[in-house]
Amino acid sequence: MPDQLPGLLLDTHTHLWNPALGYPWLSGELRRPYSPGDLREAVAARSPVPPFRQVAVILVEADRGPDGTETAEHLRLAAHDPLVVGVVGDLPPGRTVDSLLDLPGSERLLGIRTSARRFAALDRSERLALAGALATHRLTWEFNVGVELLPDVADVVRAEPSLHVVLDHLAGFPGARSPDLPTWERAAGRLAVRSSVGVKVSGLLTMDRDRGRAETDRAAARVVDTFGPAHLMLGSDWPVCRQAGTWSESIDRAIRACGFTATSAPADLAGRSAARCYPRLDLTGVPGTAPG
Repeated sequence: MPDQLPGLLLDTHTHLWNPALGYPWLSGELRRPYSPGDLREAVAARSPVPPFRQVAVILVEADRGPDGTETAEHLRLAAHDPLVVGVVGDLPPGRTVDSLLDLPGSERLLGIRTSARRFAALDRSERLALAGALATHRLTWEFNVGVELLPDVADVVRAEPSLHVVLDHLAGFPGARSPDLPTWERAAGRLAVRSSVGVKVSGLLTMDRDRGRAETDRAAARVVDTFGPAHLMLGSDWPVCRQAGTWSESIDRAIRACGFTATSAPADLAGRSAARCYPRLDLTGVPGTAPG
């Protein structure tokens, strides 16, 4: 396997937040501010994954609420912090894709993320219009949805084949014994044939806690088998992962769940898949990267 020791590890799923500004879903130890300094400190303590000479992260929106300012703040941070190489933002109701591209620092904007609640609220014509606008600007549509909406995501991709799509947290895999498994398999099979679709191996430590490690392993194995390593990317889901472990432990868990170790993780998993699925991602000048 080529590129056994890629210089860059790209964490495609990190968050920052201040509960004083929104984020009504936060509770417990997560309901506290997490700053860029906290993230840098977490990444610096990366002993389980030493072969990677450089780490970079993508900031992902975290359902702050309707004020619509989170994306602008993340873009300002990405413009000045070399750790952050891209932002997946929020498109609040009533805002347009062009309004995001007018924000300062929008060259670091990789796409938008949509929750199950917001995606379900769009009718098909609205979904396709948004897909077309995103595709026109080479922006990725990222989905945090479960099995019940995965067929609708597949429908959007079929209708707008130039759209790049990323599916969070094992593509909403419902469980190996779930009655919804056939629905997931059909929709995932339709998505897996498209090179423009990626899946985040993310949030596994909290899955271990909630489902059990054996069930998480079965879920990851099914996702790897369905999509293949070329579609997969790593995500720590920091700081959510802190409920069950460190940033390093979360990354290492994701690598091992895919059947690799830190010293055998392929370049696709470490970052190349993300570069394909986020076409606006520019890693030029990031230490540890090279044309591949």
